[in-house]
Amino acid sequence: DVETAASSILENLIEQYNNDAISEENVEKQFDAYKEMIGSTSTFSEAEKKLDALKESKSSFEKGVQLQNEGNATDAYKKFSSVIENDTNYPVAQSYMSTIKEQNEEQAKALMVQAEDYFAQQQYYESTSAAEKAYMLSQNSEVYDEFVKKVIDELAINCGFENPQAKRINNMWGRLDWYLECETINGQKLEEMSEDDIIKTFKEFRNAYHYAFDPYGSLSMSFGEATIGDLYCNGKWYD
Repeated sequence: DVETAASSILENLIEQYNNDAISEENVEKQFDAYKEMIGSTSTFSEAEKKLDALKESKSSFEKGVQLQNEGNATDAYKKFSSVIENDTNYPVAQSYMSTIKEQNEEQAKALMVQAEDYFAQQQYYESTSAAEKAYMLSQNSEVYDEFVKKVIDELAINCGFENPQAKRINNMWGRLDWYLECETINGQKLEEMSEDDIIKTFKEFRNAYHYAFDPYGSLSMSFGEATIGDLYCNGKWYD
């Protein structure tokens, strides 16, 4: 029947468009003509969805190439990742993505070397900034979290906490927050200190944390994905 024949023709048009045998404008005109002929049947609607997905994929590929040529590898990677498997551009998009990933990993390694150098010089804001840039490139949360923990522990030691341990816990929204554990503060057992003194020292630490991770933001809103929550010592929470 007409609809069966149209299905085959529509699939062929999609294939021609996919292989650059006909332009996007041309395939759209022919689809419109067959829509007038058979109407918005399930056959036509299915073919139209396939065409729309392919058009979007090819647009993503073209935008990815443009962004890559402009030196915007991060956004180019996102566009290439939107290219679908049945798009003839898919293998090339995958190749671009592999190249970008390799470049990002090399840049991330160099940035982590910088982060470690800054850390050794106690330039904590510069060190955390370099580590965050490395994470944005590599998306390696394990390396980033390990470095953040090291910075938090170091800041706590500088504020008088002894044997501090930066740890993570799920907050009420199901996200992981950092908190701090310790045994003693400035050589004193916690039971020998007033709660006000404990909290005062913890607030000094929080200020140090704030300046290490976001000195230009407000203290209450500056922590982003590396929030430092409360202090836990000898079975008791302090905030």
